[in-house]
Amino acid sequence: MLAEKTTMAFMMKSSEGEIVRRKAGFIYPGSQKLQIPIGDLKPGTYFAVLRTPDIVRAERVYVLPKLIHASTT
Repeated sequence: MLAEKTTMAFMMKSSEGEIVRRKAGFIYPGSQKLQIPIGDLKPGTYFAVLRTPDIVRAERVYVLPKLIHASTT
């Protein structure tokens, strides 16, 4: 848990290495929520990286195809 306000940088890359999202700013002690819109991304595998002065955290993210709801009227 953070002891004080610190800088952060978020980056999301496609499996081809293209940066598709980027955000930088501050994070504060306590619970954190970072909302990144992904509705326009193509289905596939992406890599999300969060950096602060003390840590680097990377996670694999899967964007699934949008479901099409059929009407049964």
